[in-house]
Amino acid sequence: MKKGISQLALALEIGHESVSIISMSEISIKDKHFNIEHLLKISKILQIDVCCFFEGVL
Repeated sequence: MKKGISQLALALEIGHESVSIISMSEISIKDKHFNIEHLLKISKILQIDVCCFFEGVL
């Protein structure tokens, strides 16, 4: 799903100063992942239901 927001813009919106949390979490590098707080913030920013993140999981 494309929403036209950069990794940097998203990181800044959720309270981080760099794209590292976004880029590493997207591909699970160094065991990084989004927590529930991140997912709630991201869903609000992208204007999508948080359930969209769990489609296809179990």
